[in-house]
Amino acid sequence: MSKGEKNYQLGSRIKDIRLREHETQISFAGHLGITQGMLSRYEKGTPPDPKIILKIVEEYKVNYQWLMTGNGGIDVPPGDSALSYLIDVLKRAFEGMNEEEKDGLVQDVVAIVQKRKVN
Repeated sequence: MSKGEKNYQLGSRIKDIRLREHETQISFAGHLGITQGMLSRYEKGTPPDPKIILKIVEEYKVNYQWLMTGNGGIDVPPGDSALSYLIDVLKRAFEGMNEEEKDGLVQDVVAIVQKRKVN
């Protein structure tokens, strides 16, 4: 499957979520903090910013893996879908990094977690 096909399918799943929620593009886009035009582009296959994907997962309680790949069901499985998303983002960020860059990223994440006082 080509990258364009994957993006189109992701856009189709975003549209599926919107329709499942009985929302217009305007209201759905408003919940995500984007314009209706940007949502339309996402639904047609423009890849969304990762922050938008996370917002969709959190706001609409959908399974991150389903949203990104179509695998599994639309509903959030047991466990934390947002955490699964974060782990996936970190794994992709590590690809191609040298050890120093990896250590820096780990330190940044730890500092953010400590700042937010998350245990």
